[in-house]
Amino acid sequence: MSDISIPGVTNKYNTTQMIEEIMKLERIPVDRLEKDLELYEFQRQTWRDLNVRMSRVRDAARSLYGFQNPFNNRVASSSDEFYLTASATREARESVTEIEVASVATADRLLSSSLNEDFRVPEGDYGFQIGDEEISLRFRGGSLSSFADAINRRSRGLMKASAIRNSADTIVFSLESTRTGEANRLFFEKTTEALALEMGLLKESESSAFNYKPEPEDLRAWEAPLDNRLLRATDEGLAILPGAEGRLPLPLAREDKANMVLEFNVSVKTLPKDSLAVPEAPPGPAIPLSGSISFENLTINSAPSVVDLPNLTPPPPPPTVVDSDTFFLRSGGAVRGLESLPSDDSSRTYRILLKNIPGDLESLNFRNRNTLREVTLSDVKVYNPDLRGEYVAANPITLAGDANLTIDGIPVTRDSNSIDDLIPGVTLNLKRPTREALELSVGPDREAVKDEIITFVGYYNNLLAEVNILSGTDPALVDQLDYYTDDEKDKAREKLGLYQGDSTLRQLKNRLQQIMMNPYESEANLDLRLLSQLGISTNSRPGGGVSAGQLRGYLEIDEGALDNSLENNFQAVKELFGFDSNGDLIVDTGAAYTLDEYLRSYVETGGILSYKVSTLDSRITRTKGNIDDYNVRLEDKEAQLRRQYGTMEGALESMQRQSRALDNFSNTNQQGR
Repeated sequence: MSDISIPGVTNKYNTTQMIEEIMKLERIPVDRLEKDLELYEFQRQTWRDLNVRMSRVRDAARSLYGFQNPFNNRVASSSDEFYLTASATREARESVTEIEVASVATADRLLSSSLNEDFRVPEGDYGFQIGDEEISLRFRGGSLSSFADAINRRSRGLMKASAIRNSADTIVFSLESTRTGEANRLFFEKTTEALALEMGLLKESESSAFNYKPEPEDLRAWEAPLDNRLLRATDEGLAILPGAEGRLPLPLAREDKANMVLEFNVSVKTLPKDSLAVPEAPPGPAIPLSGSISFENLTINSAPSVVDLPNLTPPPPPPTVVDSDTFFLRSGGAVRGLESLPSDDSSRTYRILLKNIPGDLESLNFRNRNTLREVTLSDVKVYNPDLRGEYVAANPITLAGDANLTIDGIPVTRDSNSIDDLIPGVTLNLKRPTREALELSVGPDREAVKDEIITFVGYYNNLLAEVNILSGTDPALVDQLDYYTDDEKDKAREKLGLYQGDSTLRQLKNRLQQIMMNPYESEANLDLRLLSQLGISTNSRPGGGVSAGQLRGYLEIDEGALDNSLENNFQAVKELFGFDSNGDLIVDTGAAYTLDEYLRSYVETGGILSYKVSTLDSRITRTKGNIDDYNVRLEDKEAQLRRQYGTMEGALESMQRQSRALDNFSNTNQQGR
């Protein structure tokens, strides 16, 4: 009610209550409008909630047939993830690859000798190199901990240093590179090298090494005599022609082999076919000339011999021989074959860790049995890969090394344990060397597809439950929804039967159920055309009775049937949800596609639900305007009533005063008599 107050009105005659009662009657139309407004707003929110549920179903449907559908996802699975894991992108192809990891990529991690706790690093300029990266710092002198902190600050994440107390009064200094691979070995500049020697990070190398370009005169005979005509010195190295055989002495005692590596380069060149000597036909037997006799001026010749000679043909050319087993290593009195030659005209670097070779290293042997392949041997060297200038790590925890593995029998070397350039769309993550070959399988991500299908069915059932609640009046429609919380059930009961008899909801429900029951095209044709054949239906439980949920149209999933279809008819399952029937690379049929297209008319701008919401918006706006108009009129009415009752009370008061004055006048006259 209004707070209007009129001077003189004392409410002696209970006029305030009378005004309130009158205004209650006057407010009845406003109360009705406010209830209508509350209903309209509730209805509008209900349509908006239904719009959200439809949009979720559309999104779930598009995820099953759109560009990012999970049917194109790939997953890589290792037969033993303790040694190897992998991840796959959508570009990966289904495949099974055999992988054997000989070694994983490592980084330098060096440890010093035990140093006194008061060891001081002198002031100076210190420098390190990791691959192509240089790190330099100016240190003012101080403890090992301060030196480690300075390295960590200035190394740009390329190095880690720490000072660790290994006993009560000694410290060891740890220096680590963060980059793996042999090319990323840690080197020390001159001044830093001296400090590293003093700290026991480095020590002088005791290994021998050599590096030379082989010449024909360096070779010795192997099993067959050495034929120098089949050997030729070139700018690159030693050309070994077809038919050549020999050995290159590499004397290296067993005690010198620790950490040593034999490395050489081989290139292959295919010779033209006309370089192969074609044998000619044999000359065959010679027929002697016939005899003659002469007497004085008379010569008599004998008749020529008549002999039938056979037709002689040249022998066939020698068969073309392709032999990739060309190089061998002799050590400890035994000969062992090395990796095969490249299959094309290319080059390959052979790298053999000599500590894995039994006995003394004696020679590198070769035998070129190829008919039309010339092999060039170059850059033969034996060296210690751990050398840092003239020194080696004194106390290495790990040393920088490449990952060595074979992919389907092909040897591969990489400087990282994360390798993404061997199998298209697949990234390998090497964990540790394998004991035997592993299998890496790349295939469809069936679990992701299954999850998307379950999500789709869940959103579908959620939408259908909302339609049932809005169009039905049975409380069991809410009570049977076990996955609803108590709060959600309370809100659902408020909406129960809100749109009972609404033709839009009735048509929506019928069409949704029809879409989910219709047959669709797929590559499996009649073998897989219905969602029920995937295990998605209103009665997916074998042998189960009919439940109330099934009668209301809710879908169930038989996971066993779905798993079987995904395993054996994966492409057909994909096409059942979305299929390009005319080959234009655009999906135009399928359960998910059809449902998405149907719901579009409901949720798009200007669609069915948008129209219903806009209609309610208009009603709400109009009702709010009517309420505001009524309230203004009510305020005026209340003010008018207060003025009128105030005037009435004032008149009554005046009359009472006049009455009292007359009574007093009469009493006074009577007393005067």
